[in-house]
Amino acid sequence: IQPLSDDDPYFVRQVAYAKELTRRYGSDIAMFYNLFCAGTILKFVRPGTISENEKFLAQLIQEDKAAVRAAFDVISADIAKLAERIIKEGGATGVYFSLQNLAGSADRALYDEVFAPGEKEILRVANAASSYNILHICGYAGHRNELEWYRGYEVKTINWAAVVEGVPLEEGRKVFPEHALLGGFGNLDTDVLYRGSRAEVEAETRRILDAAGHTGILLGADCTVPRDIDRNRFAWVREAARV
Repeated sequence: IQPLSDDDPYFVRQVAYAKELTRRYGSDIAMFYNLFCAGTILKFVRPGTISENEKFLAQLIQEDKAAVRAAFDVISADIAKLAERIIKEGGATGVYFSLQNLAGSADRALYDEVFAPGEKEILRVANAASSYNILHICGYAGHRNELEWYRGYEVKTINWAAVVEGVPLEEGRKVFPEHALLGGFGNLDTDVLYRGSRAEVEAETRRILDAAGHTGILLGADCTVPRDIDRNRFAWVREAARV
């Protein structure tokens, strides 16, 4: 695996996309560009299901973890370069950097050796370009994570799947005492944010804030919300949070 050239479409097209978004919306809203870690990218680009590719990645690490680490270092350097360009050239406020534990593995030493160095390098470069970056510990589709593994990651704000992990914001504060925390709501079409009545959404908003407090808290969801969600529901949350 070799580094990409600066004019590779991987960079050029994404920077152009970020420029178009920031041109369209200007400074009206904060813009955070979603980037994935090296391990997730490998699972996305290889043919097969995510579950199949997670097993494939685990097999590769078992066979030759040094080779996987070397490949991740190359991929992570390109992701770091993209993060810098998205912010400096694309005009994004920062990046929303998504990662997760290796499925089925509770070996922290292995994670620290193979995954963490590249992930921390991406954040280092992003933080040099912007003070406002978000770490997303992805619990999508029920994937479980060891949140403690990310305690030392340098980033302004941390988001995790509070509902999937069973770790609400007030509990996560014990793990991440010095970060702003993003989340609180579930993101599935069975959760209150998507399905609940206005009164239920407002009540859940107040419950989350009563438990977690109002300082250093940004209300959001475990992960991406369903595309067909009624956007008025976000206004219900904002209005309830102001009370």
